[in-house]
Amino acid sequence: MDHLKYMVAYAEPLMKKGVLDVGSGEGDFVIAAAAAGFNAAGIELNPDKVEIARAILVQKRLKAEIREGVGEKMPFPDEMFGFVNCSEVTEHVENTEEVLKEIFRVLIPGGVAYLSFHNRYGYFDQHFKMFGINWMPRAWADVICRRQEKIRKYNGKSGRQLLGEMHYFRYSQIVKMLNSLGFRVQDTRELRIEKRFKNLLVKSLVLAIYRVFRCTFINTFHVLATKA
Repeated sequence: MDHLKYMVAYAEPLMKKGVLDVGSGEGDFVIAAAAAGFNAAGIELNPDKVEIARAILVQKRLKAEIREGVGEKMPFPDEMFGFVNCSEVTEHVENTEEVLKEIFRVLIPGGVAYLSFHNRYGYFDQHFKMFGINWMPRAWADVICRRQEKIRKYNGKSGRQLLGEMHYFRYSQIVKMLNSLGFRVQDTRELRIEKRFKNLLVKSLVLAIYRVFRCTFINTFHVLATKA
């Protein structure tokens, strides 16, 4: 199942009230949303990717708005969107909490955001393809990345790309931060577990095991954050 279909399964009624993709890159999610009939918009820091996305929209004869800008100060009015997608972005921004505040601002009451966050203690780092690197102090990790020639191209156009500068979190930190901003938080994996297992005892056991493994064996957290 592709990402748009996955989101539609959770939030289709809200998506019909407007979709925003924060960190829209070359426009894959915005283009797919527009093709599916949603009123879609995106915001992207990298001007080259903005131009690519706009060109594809023209080529496909689709209508969507892609703006160049940062998530910490989005050029959209209050309560404009029913759904916000922010996937594989929070680790690269300058200030994660400010981006989340802006997402809260542009969502309608009851609106939902899909958010991903990288685990500070995940056993495998998906950006640098290394095991155990997140268990080390960040200063050591950057040295190891350089020696292993794992440093990503860093020109400032796509936000923070050095491991020591990127934002990784524990799950408890994510929940605390989102709750403090007025969001209600649901782990999407927990939602799938609750849907799959009908027996209360089995469901409770699987959830308990998952919550233990989540601390270190889950590399990326995925949550639905609902604006209260």
